[in-house]
Amino acid sequence: MSRVAIRLAGLVAGLVATASAQAQPLAVLLEDALAHPAVAARERRVEAAEATLGAETARYLGGGEAFASATRFEDRRIVGPFVPYDFAALPADREFARYGVRYRLPVDVFGVIAASRERARGDLEAARLLRRQETLLTLHRVATAYADLQALRRQARALSTRAAALERMERRVMAQIELGQAAKLDARVVASELAAHRAEAARLEGAVAEARARLAEAAGRDAEVTADEIMVPAWDPAAAGDTLPVRMAESRARAARADARAARRALLPRLDVTAEASQYEGGGESPDDWALGIQASIPLDWSARRRSAAGTRAGEAAAADARAAEREAAHRIRVLESAYHAAVADAAALGEEVAQRREVLDLAEEKHRLGAMALEELLRHQRDWLAAAYQVARARAAAQAAWSGLQVLLGTAPERYIRAAAGDGG
Repeated sequence: MSRVAIRLAGLVAGLVATASAQAQPLAVLLEDALAHPAVAARERRVEAAEATLGAETARYLGGGEAFASATRFEDRRIVGPFVPYDFAALPADREFARYGVRYRLPVDVFGVIAASRERARGDLEAARLLRRQETLLTLHRVATAYADLQALRRQARALSTRAAALERMERRVMAQIELGQAAKLDARVVASELAAHRAEAARLEGAVAEARARLAEAAGRDAEVTADEIMVPAWDPAAAGDTLPVRMAESRARAARADARAARRALLPRLDVTAEASQYEGGGESPDDWALGIQASIPLDWSARRRSAAGTRAGEAAAADARAAEREAAHRIRVLESAYHAAVADAAALGEEVAQRREVLDLAEEKHRLGAMALEELLRHQRDWLAAAYQVARARAAAQAAWSGLQVLLGTAPERYIRAAAGDGG
């Protein structure tokens, strides 16, 4: 059994060891996370929304075209516009060309373009908020995975300490059995404890691999932690009110209302200023033609009227979504705050418990060595100390996760998040 204990100690020591070539501070990994493809995708969507807003604004400038044509008829035709002319001198030919420009400038009397610009502005705001959310979610994944690795490393260190104690116990029990001072049952008890310990080490190894995979996905590199102490920033007592989900819902509601207004106003009469200048070539002449006018039109589109009604309902639904998001955000803040304070208090209490259980365990080991305590009782004290050591690290990681979740909810600036999350422990 001694070899089993040695292999177990080696496995746990391997979990505790840090690969210096891959070790990275939390602040560096958080900076790396800003280059995540998901964040880059949101950045491209923001640029697309900015281009859309620019396109809607450019509608005020109108639009036109340059044109050119060459025509051949079966017989001679008059070349140029039909205007009062000396009919005997009318230029005529079977082939002639025409080229020129025409332009249409809208007069936004009823605010159709203005409503479309407001909708595009709402879409741009929503895209920027989604970019902020995606960035913070990526930072959240890095910070929580890093804290989980820190907690697991502390657990691995405690597990390694117990593995060494079990190895010493195994050697002592085997020696006592040879001298007839202990029963073979004690050896079986130690063997079963070693088997359970080996299973715990295997589970810990799997948890470490899973946390490292999450960290590698979010940060873009495989890395080890550099700090033992999990950084838990202070809770902001003023954290409430204007949250990121609420701002996103409100921007979508504004965009939906603007879209509905644009659909309604598109049913109203349209007014455009038109201009055209052209030049003819044919029959040995080059007459020109230009015109400037005002064009009014009234849309007759029943489908557009139905779409307008649907847009109104969509705007009302988006407003209701914004109110629901406000309630949900307030609820989530209360939940996160409760989880944070509970985890901080738990970590503080467990820290004292670990220290006390360590003293109790040292005393129990001495009593067992002197024969004043049963082996089962000593093993129970070891398990209690190990469980408390596990829980204190998990409690600090839970507090850090609650704080990080709040920052995502509030839409904290990424630069501020990185500074607060890394702190002195990064």
